[in-house]
Amino acid sequence: MKNGINRSSKPPRQFVFSWKISLFVLVLAIAMVRASFWQWERHQEKSAYLSEMDQRIANEVVPLKEAIEDVGEDYQETIHRRVLVDGEFDFDNEVVVRNRRHETLGPGVHIITPLLLSELNRYILVNRGFIPLAYKGQEERAQFQINPTSTFIGLVKGSERKRLLAPPDPPTGKDYRWVDEWIRVNIEAMQAQLPYEVLPIYLETMAKGDDIEAAKKEMVKMSSSRSEILYLGDLSEVVVADSSLRKDLEYPIPSYSTVIPTATHLAYVYEWLFLAALTLAIGILLQLKRSTKRQ
Repeated sequence: MKNGINRSSKPPRQFVFSWKISLFVLVLAIAMVRASFWQWERHQEKSAYLSEMDQRIANEVVPLKEAIEDVGEDYQETIHRRVLVDGEFDFDNEVVVRNRRHETLGPGVHIITPLLLSELNRYILVNRGFIPLAYKGQEERAQFQINPTSTFIGLVKGSERKRLLAPPDPPTGKDYRWVDEWIRVNIEAMQAQLPYEVLPIYLETMAKGDDIEAAKKEMVKMSSSRSEILYLGDLSEVVVADSSLRKDLEYPIPSYSTVIPTATHLAYVYEWLFLAALTLAIGILLQLKRSTKRQ
């Protein structure tokens, strides 16, 4: 202190309005609030979706023909019904859906095979299950095409749609090459390269058709790897050197398409709101300036 003045003390901060900072922060905060509201809408939609799934999967197992007749061929009403099917697989027109993962076996693919239904004399796509990535090729997976005639309990599913910012499925049709690897079960696109018409629904084989709780547990869960959701390229490089098949398992392994739980969307609601509040607070702090005048 000299002459009664404490030169070490700093002048107090004062709010100095900046329209550039305020506008930028406000736009960011509004976008985050909108993202929070969107996640709330997703939470409500997912709750309704899972409630409907619980009701339909609890219905008794019936032949697919009977399930379709019950709803007047409104195929969307058959989704998540457990049905008994009998038919013959068409292995020549089989494809795979890539970027799938098994909890213990690691990355792989799901095999999608057309099935000629005995009762309806029509074709339907069937997700026969998971195989390790090393066997995704047409020649390698031929060992899993043993018996074309099959009777099993399947879970009815609808065609999978492209999500926002996700890559599209490859083009198909007479003017394009055969597409053997797909991102999703896109029935409409797959139909374009098939020599016959398929139903607008597909089936997932069920390991235990009478164990509803086990099926729901496998269907409603978070993905085991977020990186594999974001990365949609070829995962061949991450396959371990020992890619031999386990003798205690029967391939393809029945697998389900998963659904994110409702709690996840609800967590995102609060997360986006917190980020919006934090952004506003940072905007205020950025506009607090120290006075340049000495007191």
